[in-house]
This record gives sequence, structure tokens and C-alpha cells, in this order.
Amino acid sequence: MNKLLLTFTFCALLSGCSSIPKEMIGQFDAQNGDFVVIKKDGAVLWSPPSKTRDRLSFVGIATPKKEEPLEFPLIVPSASPFLYAKLTFSSDLSHVTVDWGKVLHDKGRNRATDYVRQN
Repeated sequence: MNKLLLTFTFCALLSGCSSIPKEMIGQFDAQNGDFVVIKKDGAVLWSPPSKTRDRLSFVGIATPKKEEPLEFPLIVPSASPFLYAKLTFSSDLSHVTVDWGKVLHDKGRNRATDYVRQN
């Protein structure tokens, strides 16, 4: 699985994915206790609201959308539960809304969708 993830990430970077703007990088917290981390290379990680706060799940690679500069669809493997997921930032970049894509409709009902930047 790790080799597949590394290969996918490498291919995504080669295909023209640009880095995320500095203002959009960081940790964003939800009211239910989970959080998302957005890294400089576009990697999006999610922490479930449980006792496993030290374990982050890879969600996908955020890619900027030219037509909508605050919207970032995620590149994910075709078998990923996060198919069709995307991030949408508020105009002041203090909030991010996560559309979990396919997973929310299937089994991801415990996931928050609104996250606030951690100061």
C-alpha cells in the first residue's frame, strides 16, 4: 500500500500539480474533534475523532482549479473511498469546507465538513 501511495504521489507531482499557496497550508479543526492537515505539497491528511489522534489518514492530493482559485479537487486513486472529494476555502482562508465525495454518501457520516484554521 505504501509503494502504491508513493507511486501515485510521484505521478501526481509529475503531471503538473503545483504546490498549495502558503496561506492555505496548516491544520484545520472541526467541532467534533477531528481535523485535516494540508501540507505544502498538496497532501491532505485527516484525523478521525477518536483515540487515534496520532494517526492521520491520507485523503489525497489537492490540486488548484484555475476557474475557482479557492476550490481544490483532490487527486485520489480510482479505488479510494474519497473519490470526487474536494476542498473549498473561505475568502479569508480561515475556514475550509471538505466535500468528502463518495465516502460521505457511503459510510463516512461521522466526518465533519467544516473546519477552522488552528492558530
